[in-house]
Amino acid sequence: MRQCADALIAKADAALGPARFDVKTDRSVLASMNIALGDLVPRVHEVRHVLELDALRASQELNRRPTRAHGEWLRPGRAMGERVALLAAGP
Repeated sequence: MRQCADALIAKADAALGPARFDVKTDRSVLASMNIALGDLVPRVHEVRHVLELDALRASQELNRRPTRAHGEWLRPGRAMGERVALLAAGP
């Protein structure tokens, strides 16, 4: 897994701004969420209590798996890394 410098993470955080939430979900979004849930559930069953789950590790594993967005296959972690690299390169 590729690591990002703290300064670059801070720059990406500033570029993203505050968290935003959308209350409208279409069937495609719901399907993606169900697939992610299906990938997460086995990890939850590996521990005695959900709070024992290593959330960072589970997140990293989910971000490595391929998924579809807007009809295209991508790996979420790789896609985010590419966008952060573009941010690091500047205008």
